[in-house]
Amino acid sequence: MSFKNTATKLGYETVLLSTTSDVQKNEKLSKLFIDKQLDGMFIMGLKMTDEYYRELSKIESPCVLFDININNSNVGCVGIDNTRGAFLAVEYLIRKGHKKIGFINGHKDAYVSYERLDGYYLAHNRYALNVDNTLIEYADFTDKGAEEAVENLINRHRDLTAIFCASDIMAIGALNRLNDLGYTVPDEVSIIGFDGIYLSQCVSPKLTTIKQDTFKIGEAAANLLFNLIQGQRIGRVVIEPELIERESVQSV
Repeated sequence: MSFKNTATKLGYETVLLSTTSDVQKNEKLSKLFIDKQLDGMFIMGLKMTDEYYRELSKIESPCVLFDININNSNVGCVGIDNTRGAFLAVEYLIRKGHKKIGFINGHKDAYVSYERLDGYYLAHNRYALNVDNTLIEYADFTDKGAEEAVENLINRHRDLTAIFCASDIMAIGALNRLNDLGYTVPDEVSIIGFDGIYLSQCVSPKLTTIKQDTFKIGEAAANLLFNLIQGQRIGRVVIEPELIERESVQSV
């Protein structure tokens, strides 16, 4: 069930608003509540450098954030356990025999990037593998960024056997670039993504990934926001990630 469907069942109308970092400098979040006569707001895609991130620490209106925490009783958070998800991905590669695992992360302003980096480190520590920071690249959650990132990784580490990407879009970009460079996935390099988007099963080979259940997230976000509007202070709702095994990873 989506956020909109759940909100409708709870008696609320949903309004879709878009913003950018530049717009946020001139239009306060608190003013949006007044101008649009909003009871609450579910916010996605927020960066820690955004103006709204700073404003949310003091806002008095009910808000729910996706995958980012704010120390404010009026603001809740819903998302998956990103650290656990990244741990599952890297652990899966390690159990397949991979010891030199590249990591293509999102961007450094994203809260989830820090959480998924923690999972990458934790899996290495759990299996007593040293972390080489030259195996870590950032690609801004874009396929084009991942194409450049994977080429950097391959050029630095010819013996690399697997890559964990912090999004499926980046994993698809990395897969395409590896094909262009003459590498076969998964025979020469295994790839695992994160998100479980529909496109992950449309590429060849089909992408092994960590799934975020977007329906559960949307439903939880609507219920959490409803409770905040009603004066209940819940905090954070965490949805468990799920490993989806497909064709882009093989044992070494």
